[in-house]
Amino acid sequence: MDKEPTKIAIGPALDVATALSITVATRSYFSTHYLHAARQFSDQAGRAEQAVTESQKSRRFDPAHRGYVIGSITASCMFLEAMINEIFLDIVDGHDKHEDAYVAPLADDAKRVLAWMWNDGNLDQLPTLQKLDAALVANGQEPFERGRQPYQDVALVVEIRNALIHYKPQTLGGDQVHRLTKKLRGKSLPLNPLTSSGNPYFPDQVLGHGCTDWAWRSCKALADEFSACLGIRPNYQRVDFATPPEDPAG
Repeated sequence: MDKEPTKIAIGPALDVATALSITVATRSYFSTHYLHAARQFSDQAGRAEQAVTESQKSRRFDPAHRGYVIGSITASCMFLEAMINEIFLDIVDGHDKHEDAYVAPLADDAKRVLAWMWNDGNLDQLPTLQKLDAALVANGQEPFERGRQPYQDVALVVEIRNALIHYKPQTLGGDQVHRLTKKLRGKSLPLNPLTSSGNPYFPDQVLGHGCTDWAWRSCKALADEFSACLGIRPNYQRVDFATPPEDPAG
């Protein structure tokens, strides 16, 4: 004979759960995610190019490859913008009080100036590179030199990103070349093997793994130099998704 099912009173348990409910707040730093995305998309583009090269297949346009390249270049710029916005907003939101905060090493006077710039100086509307300069000046540093690397390269990466995001179709061929062609030819970047030498240099020939690798590394180099000038260690320097965590078991 089956036993009668055990009856459980759930009313009091629900009351306790409700009384002890806890709200958890989190703060995400997407700069780290964007940098990882830029690197991942770049690697994917490189693998696509390597596969075609090794198989000696005929060159043809690969929409997936083009997507990886666009994703990597845009994510590189998004990383840099997110990084500087995170620094300003950590100050504005008062997220600088504990000793391990990313912006804790900055002087209080500098943080007050940076908070004013964001809240009352319309700093959030400035381009990313100008935000970086503003943060440097507020902390008693010189702004980046326009003609020096990696600033100059990053400015060009931003131009590529803008050409892709705000795309305007052009008829290219012969003497008709894209305005970025001369600047990019000067970088001597490895070309995209998935396209013909008869195709326009920009966008077809230059938008490949060589370009994406240069783009994300340039943006990271500028962010590293900026962080070193301010004596800070932002989130992207503390978390590296590209490196697998160590196995605690051994």
